Amino acid sequence: MFPRWLFKIMMVSFSALASTILLLLFIGKGLAAPTNIAQSPGTAMKNILQGEQVISPTELVFLPLIAKPAVQKALGSVTMLGPTACTGATAGNCYSISVSCPNITNSINATIKVGPSLISTTIGTMLFFSGFYGTFYWDTNSVNTPAIITDVRTAGYQTVQVNWGSGWFLNPGNKAGMDGVACRPATVARWIYDTFHLASQSSPYCAAGHSNGATQVAYMLTHYELGDIIDEAIFESGPNFTLLEHGCIYTASTNNLYLPTSDRGWVDRSFGIFSGGPCEGGDPARKQAWKSDWQAASIASLQSINNYPHTQAAFLFGSLDISATRYQGQEYSNWLALSGTPFYTSTVLPGAGHSVTEIQAGKDWMTTQIINGCVLH
Repeated sequence: MFPRWLFKIMMVSFSALASTILLLLFIGKGLAAPTNIAQSPGTAMKNILQGEQVISPTELVFLPLIAKPAVQKALGSVTMLGPTACTGATAGNCYSISVSCPNITNSINATIKVGPSLISTTIGTMLFFSGFYGTFYWDTNSVNTPAIITDVRTAGYQTVQVNWGSGWFLNPGNKAGMDGVACRPATVARWIYDTFHLASQSSPYCAAGHSNGATQVAYMLTHYELGDIIDEAIFESGPNFTLLEHGCIYTASTNNLYLPTSDRGWVDRSFGIFSGGPCEGGDPARKQAWKSDWQAASIASLQSINNYPHTQAAFLFGSLDISATRYQGQEYSNWLALSGTPFYTSTVLPGAGHSVTEIQAGKDWMTTQIINGCVLH
């Protein structure tokens, strides 16, 4: 029997000419013999059809396969405040910065830690974004992250870690939403590209994020068009906010996407509501009134870019991770597989939890993925 959910995907996609072409080509590849999963969106589609490592594919049926919307969000500006003392688990050169964005009245401070290449040449630049509020360096995320930083620098990359002075999504007084406050990490990523990567198009520029750090990287690609400069994006155990509607409204069929209380509060704070917000609260009527706002502010929205011709999109999940963050991240991974983004891979490591790099296999995967995947595409 023809799967009902796949039929819905086809019917919805036929509503837009570009979506129709993408989906028909993609299904043709997906039913063919699998090749290298990192280069073959067809293989990813085959895995979805077989139900392998898939959370809820039907959640994607109302999102057309958009190659590139006409309008992307504006970036802000960064002011260098000067050198500062470094903290964290690895050495580097640290700088204080202030970040401002359009339509957000308050600026936000951050520090960045630049670790120069440990060989005579610099092959490329690798950014790192930590999870939770983002208020610590990535090298303190697990017992193995300092070694990963050192290994990457030894391979010839300069590393840049972003440490926010307060939660990057906190937004008193404005209704910017998660997509709006994501201007902050996107602006910093663009500024680092211009300032420390020297806007070089002859060497790779890449980014990795853990959990809510993966959220920062995802919004850069989907809403701020940084796929034009990011050669590899690594998503470990995230991103959190792929489908905010299902993160804020509980339904039995999508319960694994329903965010915990803390994360729902973060969504409200991104809209400028610091207590009694609709996502964290339980009023069904109020939630329905906010539904369209949450849909528009999601990583996967009708205005999101979901095909990156020159960016390696690499996802890493732990088999023991049953958090909503992992499942929301899986939805983004599935969406990119369906979009036919050409450089895509998704890995689930047995025995790993939410912090996948805590185990040796996770450390090895991260190091290898950065060194082999942070290349020009």
